[in-house]
Amino acid sequence: GKIVDKAGLPLPGVSIKIKNTNVGAVSDANGNYSINVPDNNAVLVFSYLGFLSQEIAVNGRASINITLEEDVK
Repeated sequence: GKIVDKAGLPLPGVSIKIKNTNVGAVSDANGNYSINVPDNNAVLVFSYLGFLSQEIAVNGRASINITLEEDVK
């Protein structure tokens, strides 16, 4: 999948974890990532400094592209 901000710019270094596990990945310089998911019911947690964390259910998808929202606090 690919991770971008609201302007459509890629976000490198975003942490992607499978919820309730230690399995994770990090997005590359172009915002792309790849993670091996054990089953279709897994939930991915995306976190990045200065942005709100997001949880996305896999639901059998092979590729998940997301837009992270800035944390304005």
